[in-house]
Amino acid sequence: MNQINVGTVNGVAITAFQKDEQFLVPIKPICTALGIDIEPQRKKIMEDEYIAPVAVLETATGADNRLYEMLCLPLFFIPGWLFSINPKNVAPEAKEKVRNFKWECYKVLYSHFFGSFIESSTMSEKARELRKEIADEESRLVTHQEEAKQIKSKISDLKTKLGDITEKMINPERYLFNS
Repeated sequence: MNQINVGTVNGVAITAFQKDEQFLVPIKPICTALGIDIEPQRKKIMEDEYIAPVAVLETATGADNRLYEMLCLPLFFIPGWLFSINPKNVAPEAKEKVRNFKWECYKVLYSHFFGSFIESSTMSEKARELRKEIADEESRLVTHQEEAKQIKSKISDLKTKLGDITEKMINPERYLFNS
């Protein structure tokens, strides 16, 4: 059985094993490491419309190196399941780690769904700068006829950059609940 270490929970190494092209992770060792009862977690998993269909009972190695039938989740679902765990319910020594994990999840989700929004506000500032630069170049055009050709070329380049930024602001890449 091909096993890999996928992380450490409260000082306990968590392993996944490969079966049918995916890695499965037993949840009992994670529950034990967090100091939470497995039965409420098993119930929560089996009631979840996304996680329940992928939860499987598989033979896995326990902490005592003996084989047990354990509820396992594909590695893909572990972060989502862990995100659902309330830090108030874990062992005192695990609370801070669970809080940090949840904070990291919030940051990743925010970045995924609103990264383009933040990028857009940064681009708004850049667009203002480009508009000012265009206005400055256009005023130079009036006062410096001999440099007119170079100035017109620069204005054209600036307008192209402004158009690119404006297009990205109008059509950001991500939205909540994309279909």
